[in-house]
Amino acid sequence: MANDFLRDYESLQLAKNASWNDAQSSYRKLVHHWHPDRYAQRPRELAHAQKQFIELTKSFNNLRTFYRQNDRLPFELNRVSSTAPPVPKKHQRVESVVDLEPNLKILNNGKNKKSFFITAKPLAWTALAGVLIIGSLALMFVLDMQIRQRNIEQAREVLKNTKPSEFLPKSDSIKKQSNRGAILNNTAQGRLGDKLMQDVFR
Repeated sequence: MANDFLRDYESLQLAKNASWNDAQSSYRKLVHHWHPDRYAQRPRELAHAQKQFIELTKSFNNLRTFYRQNDRLPFELNRVSSTAPPVPKKHQRVESVVDLEPNLKILNNGKNKKSFFITAKPLAWTALAGVLIIGSLALMFVLDMQIRQRNIEQAREVLKNTKPSEFLPKSDSIKKQSNRGAILNNTAQGRLGDKLMQDVFR
């Protein structure tokens, strides 16, 4: 039994003649130092911090149980009773017992939430940037199509309003020249073809 309490004293870094107030202050200081939330961003040290946190809590609970039963710590000398009457148990301040398993569940849940938000933030910003880029490209495409359509309509209006030139062929003559039948019926071209055939078969 004494060996178990020695281990608890070592965990809480207490001297053998330490009082209950010393144990409380040392526990608060060490728990604050080894609290797993402080190591959430350092995964290599997080497992060690959780182990230290659990060991500290167990040691403190063992010493608190002994203190409530004996009104002193295991290696503390018997104190001289003061003239003041002892405070009844029902008026004493009772600290809540730390249940380790729910405490670890809370810590793990907090860790998972933090890691989820840490990974979700970059993904959300990436998705938002992608939506903005795609939206701006679509808007530019629609505006470009509208400008092109407007330019085509303006060009048609200009062509309708311009008078035909004396030096340029009319559209009807251009169509006739591009027609295959009109080219075959052209007598000048037919004569040229006859001359070429004669040269070939001489």
